[in-house]
Amino acid sequence: MKRDPSLEGCFGCGADNEIGLRLEFHWEGEDYVAPFTGQECHQGYPGVVHGGIIASVLDEAMGRLLWEKRGGGPTRKLTVEYLAPLAPGEEAICRARIAQKKGRAIFLEAQLLRDGEAVAVAKGTYII
Repeated sequence: MKRDPSLEGCFGCGADNEIGLRLEFHWEGEDYVAPFTGQECHQGYPGVVHGGIIASVLDEAMGRLLWEKRGGGPTRKLTVEYLAPLAPGEEAICRARIAQKKGRAIFLEAQLLRDGEAVAVAKGTYII
């Protein structure tokens, strides 16, 4: 997928952001997907990826999906449910998809999966 040069400094997906997550997305059907492996520097409690980093991964997936489909739009609301801890070094997959459109609002859903099991799930409302 061709990269948008205006996003290279993005914390979530920018290749030029040295402290960023550098998520690389691709499509799998209607799902927008990126692998994620937390690093030691992403810890909150020892041995656990910080919940704010996980929320950032989920929000980035939904926001980038919206960027690809509609040219972007601000996050209005983000809710995250944490289901299990993720340790630094553990491989996970983030999946996002559009759940519903209503006027200018688009409702998206994302999940972070480890070995097929949800570590965290999110719902986001974005305005276009």
